[in-house]
Amino acid sequence: MNSAAVKQFPQPGDLQDGRLNSTIARLRASERVLNTHQPTRQLLDEHGVSRRLSVSVNTLRYWRACGEGPDYIKLGRLVRYDAVALEKFILRNLRVSKARATMEEKRVAL
Repeated sequence: MNSAAVKQFPQPGDLQDGRLNSTIARLRASERVLNTHQPTRQLLDEHGVSRRLSVSVNTLRYWRACGEGPDYIKLGRLVRYDAVALEKFILRNLRVSKARATMEEKRVAL
């Protein structure tokens, strides 16, 4: 019999030792962990990401080899991209044109 499974439930000695409350608290905490629903991630394949970024699949493969590009998930031989991570990658690479940045600086200085 698995001793770890036996320890999860209150034992007759727990009532006398005052450990029943801590045991119940541990059980409730583990129940909360099991009941928390984590939303499923939307995973995109290489072709969907290449269309979204307007780059070739080979470019994505090159970026992965160099450690660049969006974060990816490796499931065996499959490569998938998390949609949220892809959006973060796009926002990280957002740049403001120099002309607009210069105009903003002048406007702030006045």
